[in-house]
Order: sequence, then structure tokens, then C-alpha cells
Amino acid sequence: MNAASIQQFKFTGPLGLAIISLPFSIGLCNLALGLFGISWIIEGRWKEKLKVFSNPLVLLACLFFFLHVLAVFYSQDKQNAWFDLEKKVSLIALPIMLASVSLKKTEVRFLLNLFIIACLTGTLICLGVALRKISQGLTDINFDTYSALMFHSVQSTSTEPWGLLSYVELASGLGMHPSYLSLYLLFCVIILIHHHADSFSHYSKGKKIVILITLIYLGLFIVCLSSRIITIAFIFISIFSVFRFLKSNLYFKWSSAFLLVGLIVGFLYLNPVSRFRNYQEIIATWPFLKSGLQTQSTTIRASLWSLSIQSLPKINWLVGAGTGDVQHIIHETSEEQHITNILNSNDPHSQYLQTLLGLGVLGLATLLAYFFIPAFTAYQIGNYFYLSFIFVFGLLCLTESALELQKGIVFFSLFNSILVFH
Repeated sequence: MNAASIQQFKFTGPLGLAIISLPFSIGLCNLALGLFGISWIIEGRWKEKLKVFSNPLVLLACLFFFLHVLAVFYSQDKQNAWFDLEKKVSLIALPIMLASVSLKKTEVRFLLNLFIIACLTGTLICLGVALRKISQGLTDINFDTYSALMFHSVQSTSTEPWGLLSYVELASGLGMHPSYLSLYLLFCVIILIHHHADSFSHYSKGKKIVILITLIYLGLFIVCLSSRIITIAFIFISIFSVFRFLKSNLYFKWSSAFLLVGLIVGFLYLNPVSRFRNYQEIIATWPFLKSGLQTQSTTIRASLWSLSIQSLPKINWLVGAGTGDVQHIIHETSEEQHITNILNSNDPHSQYLQTLLGLGVLGLATLLAYFFIPAFTAYQIGNYFYLSFIFVFGLLCLTESALELQKGIVFFSLFNSILVFH
């Protein structure tokens, strides 16, 4: 290994460790990112690094973080506000650092492939844990008591061992929420499409089979995890993949896309847990907006969205209520409207509503600009890789406060910075 390789490894090494550990341990991931930060500081070159602040996307990242800093001072719950700020350090640190280091195309590809390997390893661990539970005769605990009663009331046949191979139980092998594990796996699908679609027709038969099996395996895993919003995103990405991989006429592409969607929907219906979450629960709990105690995931989410919207008159529209006070305001509104849920949750379950309540119109506009400006640039130059990434993450933000948990914050700040600046 020559001096240039050693010099470059000081960045790719910690980044690789962070990416490998992301699905398994957020603590180890943050430690690796800390090592990356130390290497970045030791390197020097401060005159060149200061030039990154002329980059509009770096400035947007700084503005978004700075708004959180300001929000600490007018939040009533300052302890919670400081904790929220601490979680979001990577939102400013990673864009600044990754915009000012040089990564070769081969190194970026290597890092992305590491993520695929890590996620595939994680899925095998999840399957191993699920199969062990099946062999021990354990029953699944995918649902709370209320949801379990509804689930079993609409199932005409036994659901074992589907319960242990689906949703929360399947993701429990890594201790992750199904939505975030689904997000990671769908990003792996997007990486594979980007890396191999254009050259797929020139590959050997063996390599084609390996890629197709990997894509099918990841797709089945995503469906079994039963995250509604990621399943919707997966269907769109699947249609996109058909058009990327196939080089035939338009009619054959659309026919293949409809066939693929049909197979996905068929498997969704075959899996009783996915069928319940994506169809039966939604039908059974319509209409969603009801007063009183909410017991199903659909009604809980709908009620939290409604309460968030009803809480808007209580905030300063320009700068919000402060990030530390969002859940307090929603709780106050829930008591006024007599709407509660069995989870005792006051999470808006939408990053857009979370940001609007905490940081006001200024914060939401900054967040949307942070999403849409690079997306628009990517569209102009035909960078469908980044468009797919931001489409999936932006869609997840509709139903999850994805930038309030480390699994979402670090994932976005790390890969968004890599894809935007490299």
C-alpha cells in the first residue's frame, strides 16, 4: 500500500466502518464517524475546506441546523430541545466534511457495496432469529392486544409461521423498526439498479442470476416487513427498474412492469400480516378520524396527523414552538379534543409536520429546499440514482418523523452527502 492509498484510507476506512455498522449498532456507527471527523481535522487544508461554504447545499444544511440551535432558546422544554439538537449534529457535520474531501468513483462504489453486504448480512440474522423462534414454538407479538384481536378476527386460516417472518418480529433480529429496515433494503435495491442496469445485458448468465436473485430476495423481505409507505415506494421503484433493465420496446416494458406489480401485490395478499396491514386493517378502520381512544395503527396515525394540524394555531408560524415542545403541544391538543391512543404517543408521525410545528414555516421551507434543490439538479442531468434515493426518503417522511431518530438521521446525512457531493 503506497502513501496515497494510506492517505485515502483514513477517510474510506472510517466511512466503511460507519456504513457496515449502521444496520447493527448506531453507537459503533457514530464512533466510526467520529474517527472520520478526527481524520478530517488532522488533515488540515483549512483554506480549501472553507470554500465549501460557497456551496448552496452546504449552506442549506447549516441553516437547517442553525434553526434547531435557535429553537433551543425559545423552547419551554430545553432539556428535550438540547437532546434533539445533539441527535442532529451529523446533519451539519457530514455535509461539511464530505463536501470537502475527495472520494474516487471506485471508493464511492465500494462504500455503497459495503452497505449492501451489511444489509444482506442483517437480513440473514433476522431470518436466523425468526427460524429459531419457530423451532422453539414461540408465537409472534407483531401486534398489541387490540390489533391482534382484529388481525385474528379477519384471518380465516392459521397464520403461523408468517407472524414470525413478518413485520416487527422479522425486524427484531436487528432490533430495528420495520420501516427503517425496509428503507435500508430498498436503498440497496436502488444501488443495485444503478450499478448494474445499464450493463446487465452484457453480463454472464451466472452474474445475471446472482443479481436477479438478490433483487428478488430483497423485494420479498421488504414486502414481509409490511411497512406500508416503503411498500408503496418499492412498487414505484420496481416499475422504474423494469424500464432500466429491459432494452426492448415500450409495450413489452409496460407489460413486464404490470406483471411485476401483480406479483408483488399477489405476495402482499399471500402473507396474512402484509394483507392485514395493507388492506384489511385500512378497510376495517375507515373512517380514520374518530374521537376517543385510538387502537389501530391507521387510526393512531390519522389522529396524530389531525392533532398536529389542529396544534398549528398554538405556534409562531414563522419559527415554530421550538423542537423541544412539539410533543407537549400535541399532548395538550389531544386532551382538548379528547383523542388519545393506546401507545400514549404524541409523535406527529410526519417529518414535515414535526418540522413545521418545531421550526415553523422557515424550518419547513429549508427542509423542503434541502430535498428539492438537489433533486431538481439531479433531474436536469438525468441522475435517477439520487432521484430514487430522495423520492424514497421524502416519501418515508410523510408517515415517519425520520429525522428524529438516529437510524434515519445518520442514514440520510451520510448517504445524501455522499450522493450529492460525490
